[in-house]
Amino acid sequence: MITEKQMKSAVKKYNDIMEILGYEYATIGTSLSEDTEAWNLRDMVAECDYVLSTYYEDGHCNCEMRYSDDEDDRKMWVSHVGMLKRFIKHWEPYINDMKCAGGHCSRYDNHKDHKKNMTEDKEDRNMTTIEYEGKALTLDYDAQLDNYGDGVAFYAKAHDDSGNEYKVRWDYVEPDWYVNEEETPVNNDLSEFADWDHPAEVTEL
Repeated sequence: MITEKQMKSAVKKYNDIMEILGYEYATIGTSLSEDTEAWNLRDMVAECDYVLSTYYEDGHCNCEMRYSDDEDDRKMWVSHVGMLKRFIKHWEPYINDMKCAGGHCSRYDNHKDHKKNMTEDKEDRNMTTIEYEGKALTLDYDAQLDNYGDGVAFYAKAHDDSGNEYKVRWDYVEPDWYVNEEETPVNNDLSEFADWDHPAEVTEL
């Protein structure tokens, strides 16, 4: 059981980390937060775990710091990874009885505990299924834009019929009609900004 004081401390530390790492949209209760108002401690741990995974993901700008020729970049990689790991290690013991309120590409995202319910109301939730190497993968939530290399890519978490979990990446491609070069169309219809039937990478978690 976590106390109110502990929760406030966790939120403050979590927000500090997300702001330092440039993930302000994932903060809780700030002017830059996006759809995080219902998140609990497990959501924070899961999101930190997802962000941590990007520091080991080939092609992601966070991973590129690890092998940079710039010593400051390498030190920043170590610092960021350390912050995320310490937060996860400290708060992980408190989240066993919690359910994530949102979706995260993380081993702590316990949506799989509700697999039966997810299957029963699949049509109601309009969950999307893709084919990959002969397997049907069901997305757990809509794909989200995140940094990848010098640009961005779409990411989502998925599962197969056996309950195995996957992280899916699609290349971001601007359609011919898109002329706004100043801003990524986060709040627009993104249906034409990727080849959704052919993900660029699928990684089993």
